Amino acid sequence: MHTQRRIEAIGSTLEEDSIPSLVRGAVKTAEASTPIGAILSTLASEDYLAAVIEAAEGRDRIEEDAWLTLAAVGASRVREILSWRATDLLDPQEVAGLLFSHSHEIKAACERRAEASQADEQWGAWLLLGHLSAEGLARLVRGRPRLRARWQQMRASGRPGGSRRQSTRPLARNHTIEGCAVAPAAA
Repeated sequence: MHTQRRIEAIGSTLEEDSIPSLVRGAVKTAEASTPIGAILSTLASEDYLAAVIEAAEGRDRIEEDAWLTLAAVGASRVREILSWRATDLLDPQEVAGLLFSHSHEIKAACERRAEASQADEQWGAWLLLGHLSAEGLARLVRGRPRLRARWQQMRASGRPGGSRRQSTRPLARNHTIEGCAVAPAAA
């Protein structure tokens, strides 16, 4: 069967509530022969579908199906689901520090950190996080206790660079954080 038709067939069987576990399972299967840094950097590719299809080529049927499942789920959803895994590979202070960036600077900041990283795992993780929206990054930090704690410590002691006004608002759902990458809640 043609690759695109297989992706469509897999996509037609996906149930919304099972997608996160399918994505995690697909990545675990792919990790049998591919380092996590290479997986994350492939999933961070600007040409997501072509990169994932290329990664699937020449694999055994189980690994190929895993990669094609990632293709069927789609770039934004896969990146959102795997952002937790990326943060496990990075310094929590650096990840939390991204919230002090303006929303249009997040991708560039992640790319700079990727280029400066010493290990492939961190390189792929930074590239993947660079695709998160400001709201997605804030949700990630809010949802991960070690990231939230680090962000709160940074906020209490003054933000990196010290040139911007410190926020007095808590990192909470639907709240604007002054000078940070969180967008105001829609009225």
